[in-house]
Amino acid sequence: MSERIACLNLTLDEIIPTRTLEPLSAPNKHNDSRSMDFINDGHRFRTLNLLDNYNRQALAIENDTSLTAELVIRVLERVIAWRGKPKQIRVNNGPEFTSSAMENWATEKCIKLEFIKPRSPYQNGFAERFNRSYREEALDLYLLELLQQVCDITDE
Repeated sequence: MSERIACLNLTLDEIIPTRTLEPLSAPNKHNDSRSMDFINDGHRFRTLNLLDNYNRQALAIENDTSLTAELVIRVLERVIAWRGKPKQIRVNNGPEFTSSAMENWATEKCIKLEFIKPRSPYQNGFAERFNRSYREEALDLYLLELLQQVCDITDE
């Protein structure tokens, strides 16, 4: 792979966007900081959870078989129209969050994407805690065979 990069005359920094890792911040009010994370259920469905870090309120739970960066952006736009724009969103280093589409959207909206350290889910503790509660209190209580069942249980 390094030979291929050398042939293209690209540095590693030009291929992988630079992300500055910072300590977790504690929000002082609503919309200061939000967190996003996914729950995967094998090959059946994925869930995107978006939280307000100040009061730990779930602002969006999106269920689908595939959740692309474009769909994540649509969910964020919907929540911004309802609740306003956050200063930052804490995310992991998944491809949906590190995509150029997501980076361009965040830059255009003046929203900071706060990336956690790779393989350190505890740095996105608000989202991880919500994911656990959502899984235990909703998803694990039922034998879910269809995506519509997941959506119905989530709505309830």
